[in-house]
Amino acid sequence: MNCLGFRFAVHSLALIIAPLLTGCGSRQGGASSSGMFSPGAARVSGEVLADGKPIARVVVVFHSKGAPPNFALTDSQGHFEVLDQNGKPALKKGTYELAFQFTDDSRILKKYSRFETCGIQAVIDKTEHSLRFDLETEKGPAQTPPTELKIFGRAGEPLAFPPATSIEESKLPDESQVIGVVVGNSARAYPLSGFFKSELIVDSLGGLPIALTWCSLCESACVWERTVDGIEVELNLAGMLWRNNMVMLSSLVAADGPKSAISYWCQFTGVELKADGSEGTRNLSRVPDCRRCTFASWKEQHPDTSVSNIAVTRRGPEYPRRTEESFMDFPAVRSDARMLSVEQVIGVNLGKLSKAYAIRDLAPRKFVVDRIGTQRIVVYYDEQSSRTSSFLVPDELKDANLELQGNRIQDGAGGAWDVVKGTSLIESSAVHLVPIDSLQTIWAAWADFFAATEIWTP
Repeated sequence: MNCLGFRFAVHSLALIIAPLLTGCGSRQGGASSSGMFSPGAARVSGEVLADGKPIARVVVVFHSKGAPPNFALTDSQGHFEVLDQNGKPALKKGTYELAFQFTDDSRILKKYSRFETCGIQAVIDKTEHSLRFDLETEKGPAQTPPTELKIFGRAGEPLAFPPATSIEESKLPDESQVIGVVVGNSARAYPLSGFFKSELIVDSLGGLPIALTWCSLCESACVWERTVDGIEVELNLAGMLWRNNMVMLSSLVAADGPKSAISYWCQFTGVELKADGSEGTRNLSRVPDCRRCTFASWKEQHPDTSVSNIAVTRRGPEYPRRTEESFMDFPAVRSDARMLSVEQVIGVNLGKLSKAYAIRDLAPRKFVVDRIGTQRIVVYYDEQSSRTSSFLVPDELKDANLELQGNRIQDGAGGAWDVVKGTSLIESSAVHLVPIDSLQTIWAAWADFFAATEIWTP
């Protein structure tokens, strides 16, 4: 997951000068000149402990007013070093407010996750620092993160099989946001504004039973196949939240239970949920060829598309954007202060590795060639059309100089690929970019489901 120019879930950043914990703000070990790095940068390392024991996978965030924030991740021994994306020291001299984000240990006091309550500073005034932070924990046994299903709102039926019309008969404005879906030779646009009536729409396209979903808390649009173990299922709104995400329910033949057993499903990942909130072993299958964009962009790509005639239930903005304050009514299971909770991101998931791309950083560039682990990828976002796509770069192009030229990706050696589909535009070439799983959502949701995500930095 890619790195950003970090934005923080802090409403009013207070510069707190409070008694520091063990080692906070102090330098342990002598200062020395070490290595070649940019003038003013300090080599800062250290360890994070909880009640004297090292803790792994803690994100340590350093923030200084007027400067880009920096972060580091602790290893299995609780050690960290603050480096930039080139592996060089990242912190300049100054006073830093700190916050800590935890992925594995729920016993750590929650005050450490926010700058205004953490109360820890680090004063960087030499060329080398070794810091030690010993954090307090809740007394008693470790608590399981709150993943239970929460009752929220009322259960309800989906908007089922809405009628569709042609482009010529549709009165949908070009600037309208749509969820576009392609199955086989059939394409259809579903206006996002129609999801005010129901955040779940069930339909059939190209002979495939599908479910279109929109979670207003996570601002995520996902399209799933409505089949489980080869059986078509009826999905309904459960009136519940799981990790602040919409939950669907179905009545189907359970893998290890009686017929007509109730199953719950997570809108964000498609994973099956048990009644106690634990994850099951089954997943809904994502419909691969779907995207959120403007109607004008969708028509350009799919001139023969049909348009779902979903009744628009209100005037004004198509879907109101949440504010940082309103999101705090629904605190994340794992808060992550590297960005504002409501920051729009494109998240890319490659199984065990993931990366988040802040749209405000990606939009001016439109096109990024990056790596997640050892895998080379490209990420595209067009602000005018709201069109986004992400691809794996095959081994045949591992050394290619990929650039965006209009609506195509070129390698400067005669190769060209469609920026939306990834298919080669050269008839004689069988080398294609491979579409990968990505999702436009808000940072709080992405970080909650993918706690170890990286963040892209321009």
